[in-house]
Amino acid sequence: MSLDEKYFNEFIRKENVRITTILCKVYGFEKIDLIEDAVQEAIVAAFQSWKLRGLPENPEGWIYKVAKNKIINLINKEKHRQRILEKNKSIFPSDYLLEAKWETERKSIDDSLLQMLFVVSHPLIPVDYQSAMALKILLGFSVSEIAEVFFSNVETIQKRLYRGKQIIIEKKIPIAFPDQMNFSERIDSVLKILYLLFSKGYYSNQVENLFRKDLMQESLRLTILLSENERCRNANVLALIALICFHCSRLESRLSDEGQILSWLRQNKNLWDQTMVSKGKEYLTNSLNFGNQIYSDYQLEALIALLHTEDESKKKWEDLLILYSKLYDLNQNPSVNLNRIYAMSCVFGNPTARVELEKTNSLGKNLFVDLLWAKLWKEEDEIRAKQFLDSALNLSNSINERKMILANWANL
Repeated sequence: MSLDEKYFNEFIRKENVRITTILCKVYGFEKIDLIEDAVQEAIVAAFQSWKLRGLPENPEGWIYKVAKNKIINLINKEKHRQRILEKNKSIFPSDYLLEAKWETERKSIDDSLLQMLFVVSHPLIPVDYQSAMALKILLGFSVSEIAEVFFSNVETIQKRLYRGKQIIIEKKIPIAFPDQMNFSERIDSVLKILYLLFSKGYYSNQVENLFRKDLMQESLRLTILLSENERCRNANVLALIALICFHCSRLESRLSDEGQILSWLRQNKNLWDQTMVSKGKEYLTNSLNFGNQIYSDYQLEALIALLHTEDESKKKWEDLLILYSKLYDLNQNPSVNLNRIYAMSCVFGNPTARVELEKTNSLGKNLFVDLLWAKLWKEEDEIRAKQFLDSALNLSNSINERKMILANWANL
């Protein structure tokens, strides 16, 4: 079979993550730089070989075996080779062949991925480092791709990755599930990272890309993987899956033919993925069946996202106002408060919402505050509304975002 480059790129991103994780588990995280070098060499070797000879019968086994041999060769060049091999021989004997055991090892590979997820989201690691490391180690993103996601530069991301790795090595954080006493707290840290990665995909800072499907889809994949492990499955994990499903169901309708982001009201609802909506409902139902007396942030956000997959109605906005109010009471997030006030305008009218917005100054000079003011004044005072609109446009850092604002303004 000839080499399809799109297939190769997708295959490599997935297997890069799996191989790196397993080799880190075997040889220790302190070897991660050597391991990443070995995996990259294996990828180059695969591309060169498969381009000439076509795909081997077992591509996963082929590249894993090459990566394993390359890391052993690199370790051979280090001073303490014998001690390292002796320490690991019971775990990774020299005659271990992935080809023979790949399917039976698949569950342990997934466990290793989850254990690495717990490592990179460890509370000793700053959140900025956590998210960069998750993208690099668990999603296979390059340093330049990570810099784009965080609207940063390569040097800054390299420093975060280096310092994050050093913390793991210095603090001897094991690639393992946390003990039962700390499990709940650590799951929360993992979910915050997955939620952050999803959010970065759903509304990106990038100058020309206002959302990234790859980030959203990978966040969904990892969260589903988390839910499939009995130790990790809980109400919040299932609610986060539902939340991502509901948002992903509308991905194909979010862009106009001209490449502009469309507001919910302007989207072609025929393009919404009802299979994804149904999947989200299933996960949300299972989450709510855990019997929590008070809804969590994730459950409330999922319920809100579910309502946004339904047709426009007064009842819908009444329900949204209740949910946004509960969510704001829970987390006091200023952005949630803006959504609450928007819902209030849909239920009680603009004058009532303006009184409520006047009470909040927690966001200061902010694009979304100005947009909400513009919306709340448009019917009664178009000149004042236009002033707020111009202010919002000046605060935007993206051409596509400004086009989206103007297009949505015309359809309000």
